[in-house]
Amino acid sequence: QRGKVKPVHIVDVPGHSRLRPNLDDFLQKAAGIVFVIDAVDFLLNMQAVA
Repeated sequence: QRGKVKPVHIVDVPGHSRLRPNLDDFLQKAAGIVFVIDAVDFLLNMQAVA
């Protein structure tokens, strides 16, 4: 298997509450999940998150 390239399929699912249910369509096939948090949005909404 050394030297073989495996394709990776990346899906961007926005965090907007209206679009979040679309995540369920991809979770069954997912081998992993990467969360990316926009630090500016987090800082602006820090009190709501806490």
